[in-house]
Amino acid sequence: MEVSSPRLQDLLFDPRGLRDQSPWALEIHNALLTFEMWCFNLVSMEANTLAKDIATSVTRDHRYQSYVAFKGPAWLEERILQEAISAR
Repeated sequence: MEVSSPRLQDLLFDPRGLRDQSPWALEIHNALLTFEMWCFNLVSMEANTLAKDIATSVTRDHRYQSYVAFKGPAWLEERILQEAISAR
């Protein structure tokens, strides 16, 4: 998984210190422990704009079904292609 916030990464690795401020962090931490293997990669916001735009679209437009199942909004395919080309 990728996160763009070092504080969030730290919080999800050890949520006990901020339990009162972020009660959801302990729930996420416990859910992660059910996976056999997982890791976080810390990436800059500039390198993660597509993920941010998808998350914004999901919450703003109430797109709670899978983008993959419904081929996503019209802008998504073009953005994925642009990122793939620029990553070469």
